[in-house]
Amino acid sequence: MSLSTRFVGLKTLNLGVNDDVITFNGGNAGRIRVLEHLGINTGWDTETILQELDKQRVAKAEIVTRNMTEEARSIRRWKRLNLDDTQEDEDCNAGGF
Repeated sequence: MSLSTRFVGLKTLNLGVNDDVITFNGGNAGRIRVLEHLGINTGWDTETILQELDKQRVAKAEIVTRNMTEEARSIRRWKRLNLDDTQEDEDCNAGGF
């Protein structure tokens, strides 16, 4: 669904933005601190689940980062090998001085 066809009220938008900022800065576990600040006691299950979500998020990010790093290294290696091949061709021409 495109963003131009999705309308929300200002309060809903503010709530979503604030939740995103809390999650970005403190992970899902950051929501626990907000609830505690509001006087809402969270249970053990809530804390465990949010911490597990954070662990999964970090693990997924590490996998993506590792794949991107491997791809970048492979591209650099390929470029370096191709550059070396062209330099050898220029240096080893018959009759070239």
